[in-house]
Amino acid sequence: MIEREKIVYRELDETIDFEQIHELLVAAHAGNEAVDFDTTNVSKEEFLKKMGEGTVFTATYEDRLAGIMMVAPTKKKGWYVKGGCADLRFIAVYPEFAGNGIASRLISCCLGWAGDHGIKTAVWTTAYNNAAAIATAVKNGFIIVDYMKFRSVRHPSVRMARWIGVKPPAAAICKAYYLFKRTYTSIRSK
Repeated sequence: MIEREKIVYRELDETIDFEQIHELLVAAHAGNEAVDFDTTNVSKEEFLKKMGEGTVFTATYEDRLAGIMMVAPTKKKGWYVKGGCADLRFIAVYPEFAGNGIASRLISCCLGWAGDHGIKTAVWTTAYNNAAAIATAVKNGFIIVDYMKFRSVRHPSVRMARWIGVKPPAAAICKAYYLFKRTYTSIRSK
């Protein structure tokens, strides 16, 4: 039985190395067709490049890595971006720690970091059929704002946004834009 109060959340430090992160990504994402790209084969260099000037938050339980999530400033543009943007990436929780609120706390840490850095919009992109990621995002206040097809992956993706300290667009506008874009993308790809 996991005691939630013993889970420690903090920014990545020297006590956790990339091998531990890689093992977690493999355990959490192996065989999951609903991820935007193969996170199980990401190199340390690619991971650090995607992090850029951002950071990674970790969850540990009794000195064992339990989960991670990256937040990285980005220059994304879109109708939903208000006052700077940050990407949330690489969320992963070991299966044995699932259901203990770790993903939600990691999201909260990332949003706090983004807000502290003057960022007003956080975005999270995932495969359109990644039900677990979409449900977690929606539970944490994200709204689907875009539907896209990347050439580098074989399935469509959805982008979700959450606004930090600013009034979000009306949900109806978000949904209408998403449905329009999804329909347009579907027609165009035929």
